[in-house]
Amino acid sequence: MKKAILVLLTALLFGTLGHAQTFNSDPAHTFSVFKILHGGIGYTYGSFDEISGVLNYDADEVSNSSFTFEIIVDSVDTNSEQRNGHLVSPDFFDSAQFPTIDFSSTSIAAGEEEGSFVVTGDLSIHGVTNEVTVDVVKTGEGKTRDGKMVLGYHTTFDIDRTEYGMDNLLQAAGETVTIMLSFEGIEQ
Repeated sequence: MKKAILVLLTALLFGTLGHAQTFNSDPAHTFSVFKILHGGIGYTYGSFDEISGVLNYDADEVSNSSFTFEIIVDSVDTNSEQRNGHLVSPDFFDSAQFPTIDFSSTSIAAGEEEGSFVVTGDLSIHGVTNEVTVDVVKTGEGKTRDGKMVLGYHTTFDIDRTEYGMDNLLQAAGETVTIMLSFEGIEQ
């Protein structure tokens, strides 16, 4: 009896009674960084300063979990105002017509490492949606000062920008874009 009460109290304290927990991205600790080969010579890096995401996590049944994110295209930063302006123009992202980059998972499965996932979902860039599958690795967990759970996850994956209708200036900037996403979510 004492053991059953202890298990129940532990489950209540740590929120593991089989219901999904919602984690909203912490804007100060969630990042989207990319790199692309410039002229076949060196990498150009950039980031998007406005990214938001939501992880609905069911620890007992990972397949019931979901992940979404939205990036504001106009928040691109490549350390060059001229390049930033060119990237949001119709030559590339065309942010006036396509203001966001969006992802919505369609399935989540447990990954090989403890706490990691294999996430499949729809990635929409420049008005084109393609299915992607990425490995997402848990980077840590903890508690905020007010006792809310915090989870961290990271992924790195490549896309072919021409598959999203962004085929301008291929000689200047390659087809392959490496994307790095780091998510730190606070329990709601």
